[in-house]
Order: sequence, then structure tokens, then C-alpha cells
Amino acid sequence: MLIRSTLAFATLALPLLAQEGDVKPAGGDAAAMFYQAYYLDNAMATSKDATAKAKELYTQFLASHADHKLAGTAAYRLLIIHYSSGDLEGARAFAKKHDKLISAVEAAERKEMEGRRAGGGGANREIATKLMQEMRDLDRDSPERGRILAAMRRVGGGFMGGMRGGFGGQGGRGQGGFGGRGQGGRGGRGQRGGMTVPKIADMKQEDAKKAVTEFVQRAERMIDALAQRGQGDKADKLEAQLDKLQDLVDGGKLADAQKILDELQK
Repeated sequence: MLIRSTLAFATLALPLLAQEGDVKPAGGDAAAMFYQAYYLDNAMATSKDATAKAKELYTQFLASHADHKLAGTAAYRLLIIHYSSGDLEGARAFAKKHDKLISAVEAAERKEMEGRRAGGGGANREIATKLMQEMRDLDRDSPERGRILAAMRRVGGGFMGGMRGGFGGQGGRGQGGFGGRGQGGRGGRGQRGGMTVPKIADMKQEDAKKAVTEFVQRAERMIDALAQRGQGDKADKLEAQLDKLQDLVDGGKLADAQKILDELQK
């Protein structure tokens, strides 16, 4: 609890220090190095320069302070940066090298990141698609799946469509379901008709895969919103439907996949 409170304070207290790219932590102080990286990682997640600086500082911190009480947090955060930049091989190698540090804090760190607002734009859709495709083949309880979700959440505002509070608008899903008429306002599609459900039954398989991948990218935001509102059962049900949807499309069963999409629209 003390570490969490300290991290929250550091995020507020260090913006000026962190934005000065040439600033060196005084006297090689471990905490200052970590907190500078932490601020850049959290508050400026969609900035490539800030992310690169955070990556550099986390790396320096781990190299010189591997026994520090914040080393596990630094290792986990650096792992998520690897994933969020699309460097899957680098992420896996890093996870293997620092498995003990990461495992010690992963559950708590993942929970902390679930409550974090997604980044505001500038994210790379190519990376999002790559991560989504990787996630398709992973077991739902796989540690890597959780890491990929954390990476997408880190800069999620850019490749989750920038929607807030669900598909129906600020308040969540609209009354008409995914494709229906929502009551929300600027937060989502709301009065403009909710999130469009693709019609894939008559598409070529590759086109259907692309349409479903984009749909699932947007739907992942709804899963997060449900989970954060304490509606874990609904989030799990939706996630299971999306997993089945992707399996059907991958298997060329587009008519069956369309039935799931139609069900989501109700």
C-alpha cells in the first residue's frame, strides 16, 4: 500500500523533472530514476519520445538496482512497454530473463493498470492488429494474454477507437445494443447508432477476418468498462462470445459467426 501511494504521489510530483529529457537523477538516486521513468510511462504513454526515455530509465534502473523494492514494478512496466511497441520477441525474451521479478508483482500491477485511463491517441493501428492477432491463439488464462491486454490499455485511446464509457455513449451501451440507437453523447457513437456490427456472411474470408479483428479491437474496450464497473460476469460472457466469433471466422464458418454478431446487436 505504501508503494502504491508513493507511486501515485510521484506521478503528480515529477512532471517537470520527467519532461526534461537531459535531466539526470541527482547522485544516481535510485528512486528518482524510477519515478522519472514512471511518470513518463504513465502520463505520456502515447509519446514515442517519452516512451523511449522511460524505457531507457527503467533499463538503467534494473541494471544498477536489481534488488531495489521497486525493481519488480520497473521490470513489469518495461515488459508492457516492449509489448505496446510491438516488440513481441523482445518482450518474451525480457519476460524470461526477469521472470522472478515480474511474477512477484504481476497480479498487483495488472490490477493497477486496469483502472488506468487509456492513452489519448497517436497509437499505431498496425501494432494493435498485430497484438490482437497474437491474442487469438492464447489461452484466456495465459500470462501473456494479460500482458498484451495491459499493453493495449497503455495506449488504448489510439487503437480502441477513442470511445469512452462503452459503445452507447458516456453512460455505456445504448438501448439498442451494439448496433442499436444509444442514448449516450459525445463519449461514443451514441445517437449516431452505436458501434457498427459488420455483415460478414457474404464476405470473402480474409475480408471477414479483417472486419472481425477491427470489431473485436473496439469490443475489448467494452470488456474493460464492464469489468471496471464490477460486472465481471457480463465481461466474461462478452469475451467468450468474441473468442468464439474469432474461432468461427478463422475456421471459415462465416454464417455461424454472423449469428453471434447478430446476437450481440440485440
